[in-house]
Amino acid sequence: MKAGVAKVNITPSVGIDLAGYGAREKSSQGIADNLYSKALVLGDGEKSIAIVTNDLIGLDEKSIDKIRKIAEEKTGIKSSNIMVSSSHTHSGPTTIFLRGMGKIDMDYLSLLEKTIAGGISIAFQNIREASLGAGRGKIKINVNRRGRTPEREIRLLPNPEGIVDDEVDVIVINDQENNPIATLVNYACHAVVLGPENLLISADYPGATQRFIEKKKGGIALFTNGCCGDLNPIIHSGNLQDVEKLGVLLGKEVLKVSEAISTSSEVKFKMLSEKILLPLQGFPSLEKMEGILKEKNKELEKIKRRKHTFSEFNVAKAMFEWARDSLKAIKEKKTPRNIEIEIQVFAFDRGILIGLPGEVFCEIGLKIKEKSPFNYTFIFGYTNGEIGYIPTKEAFSQGGYEVNGAPKWYGISFLSPKVEEILIEEVLKLTKKLSNILASKSPKIGRALPGLSRYLIRGHQRLRNFCHRPGGHIPITFLTSDAQGLPINPDYDAGNCFAFRLETDLLPYLKFT
Repeated sequence: MKAGVAKVNITPSVGIDLAGYGAREKSSQGIADNLYSKALVLGDGEKSIAIVTNDLIGLDEKSIDKIRKIAEEKTGIKSSNIMVSSSHTHSGPTTIFLRGMGKIDMDYLSLLEKTIAGGISIAFQNIREASLGAGRGKIKINVNRRGRTPEREIRLLPNPEGIVDDEVDVIVINDQENNPIATLVNYACHAVVLGPENLLISADYPGATQRFIEKKKGGIALFTNGCCGDLNPIIHSGNLQDVEKLGVLLGKEVLKVSEAISTSSEVKFKMLSEKILLPLQGFPSLEKMEGILKEKNKELEKIKRRKHTFSEFNVAKAMFEWARDSLKAIKEKKTPRNIEIEIQVFAFDRGILIGLPGEVFCEIGLKIKEKSPFNYTFIFGYTNGEIGYIPTKEAFSQGGYEVNGAPKWYGISFLSPKVEEILIEEVLKLTKKLSNILASKSPKIGRALPGLSRYLIRGHQRLRNFCHRPGGHIPITFLTSDAQGLPINPDYDAGNCFAFRLETDLLPYLKFT
């Protein structure tokens, strides 16, 4: 395989509006750390793919389309083979529509789209022989943020007993001399160590993690956020020292995982991209929406007449605008019944990358990982678009900000409680399809024969792809690489034993000791 990587600066000018908080009173006043777009281009001799990470709150579908189009023209990489993800920092420029959370600087956005595409082009030019490996660690610098008040209401509060995804998934790319080219990190946690009082441009903790990895290990580090719709960092609304503290903690775990990863140059890629429709809830009647608008207008005027904070006024103003825009859509009969999203998947032998365009709840991500046919399942949120929160069915019944409040900041539509089931089903269809494609390209699958205890293979729990054809079998004692020639990490599920019927035809694909 071949790989190329690039890093381009996308830091905006001071004075640009920062996105993510309705309580932020002013535009940016300075720069704490630079923002970057990083591109990783991978090729297997037949095709190329590009994975792009950005220190941004997000990018909408229009921006993604422009970036892909420019990059395809410059490199020849198909648009469908380009995955564009954002870290969701709340201390970066406003690049998507968020009601009351800053205005989009269209001049900056236009330059940004070209710069990101240019980064892909540079990575493509830097492509060279390489090897790839994956690994997994764990660290809990995140916490479930759907806590209950004494009145049993769901609010944005730390919930230490709540479900989290504490996995750190890592991909390592090395050159022929085993020097680091790139390290890709996937971890689920909102980038909100810095709160609304912060007025400095910053990549938040993901930036600190990437800086730490690049300083200690070399190469370029890329960060992708996971299914963190209901996950916050254990320090929220902190300071720049807290950003470094959590970022370095995550970076140290990444380095620990990286050291145990073995890489292979014999890697093939497969990819699929599919657009699906997610159902929306119905809109109120015209009469009801008119009543809601009057109520929101009354609340706004009441706040104007008394002493108030910026946050109180901004929230009331945003909710009035939501009601106004919703009523307009109802009157014009332009109320959507569903929303189209793109699910993009890249598979590489034992691993798969899944791109989803929103703030997906961690429980959804955990269910996908559990049922995925791949050893390593990386799920990127905020990828190829941003539609807002994608909660679980249970969360819809509980209520809370992500269910009842956030959709009003993102637009006028509310997702249906059915989205969890639909999204999981559609994602797993694509993962299984790619798994089958990869299996058909490699040796035929044979099944374990539990009774043949003399033919034991100790190794990977999910190691099951072997050649099979009627004939003799051979005794082996320890397997060091799987059917695709990829090394097995002896620290992963070592000691598990499986009995297989094997062929002498298998010898070209396996290495024994």
